[in-house]
Amino acid sequence: MADLWFRDVSNFALMPDDHQAVYYKPLQEASVALQPEVSTPLYTDAKTVRIPTLEAEPEGTWTAEGSPIPTSTPTTSEVSVTPPKVAYLLPITRELLGDTGGEALFLAQTSMVRSLAKMVDRALFAPTADGAEAPKGLRDLTDYQSVYVSDGFTDIDPFVTARALASSVGEQITAFVMNPMTALTLSTIKESAMSNRPLLQPDVTVPGRKLIDGVPIIESPYVEEGTVWGIPKRAVISVIRTPAELGFNEAAGWGNYTVHARLVQRLAWAFPHEEGIVKIIVGDESS
Repeated sequence: MADLWFRDVSNFALMPDDHQAVYYKPLQEASVALQPEVSTPLYTDAKTVRIPTLEAEPEGTWTAEGSPIPTSTPTTSEVSVTPPKVAYLLPITRELLGDTGGEALFLAQTSMVRSLAKMVDRALFAPTADGAEAPKGLRDLTDYQSVYVSDGFTDIDPFVTARALASSVGEQITAFVMNPMTALTLSTIKESAMSNRPLLQPDVTVPGRKLIDGVPIIESPYVEEGTVWGIPKRAVISVIRTPAELGFNEAAGWGNYTVHARLVQRLAWAFPHEEGIVKIIVGDESS
């Protein structure tokens, strides 16, 4: 694996088909935002992606036999996304390269992928943007639906309501994403005062994961405490520009005997159906 990361001191491309196991799959596994329950991936080599959206369903007409069929016209639009760049430049000493037999390159790989996964999650879930160049995240949406929990979580009702709101606009929530502390609060709640059965149930398909109202709970420290995002995966499109670029260069570090590893990935999100996303908020609507 280290050999993949140190061919020479020139650039080479990381394509999904060729480098799924060593780059794209570890990135997806480390990132909450890229989990298959949270978003739908779209790999593209285009600078800008235009995703069609359906704002209103076409209307059919009951028609008599032999009569002309009226034209049905759906209301369509599009979401345009230009993924911005996140980049790393990591110096590695030649002594370290020689002493470790190239394992330092594998360490550079795993550390950059872990860091990239955190940056991706912050960009999607954090309540404030991670810099002016960060892509649009959930915090920037204005048309999502809301559920307010004035007295804190005591039962499953806010999550049932969230699922119903999403269903009312034709979506199905595939994940409830929340802060680990919010998940801890929910895990201590029982089904009723007369029961010791916890509100959360185990997900038999994924060891250690919990369900609420049949929907997976996925934790991210970048979600604000007291906030839960109910997300239909088809309402969040992860636009991943390919190929990711990896380069090694010794010129910049010639004087101090280092090689610089550079990783560049372009990534953003499209939200083709904001109304299908539901935000559960602990607090009053007025607050």
